[in-house]
Amino acid sequence: MRPVPGYRLWLGQVGHARDLHPVLSVGIAVLVDLAADEPPVFVTRDIVYCRFPLHNGSGNPG
Repeated sequence: MRPVPGYRLWLGQVGHARDLHPVLSVGIAVLVDLAADEPPVFVTRDIVYCRFPLHNGSGNPG
């Protein structure tokens, strides 16, 4: 998990969201999950969780 300089945004992979202690310790309040090939993450009430599974492949238009 790493911060994006100049923004209140952190980027990470699904493994980071599976252990919420580091997520909560840096003050992250919202998780946006884009991984279509991973099961949803279970979070506590302290976190807003939004899931928008994206598929990356040749079947996508444009």
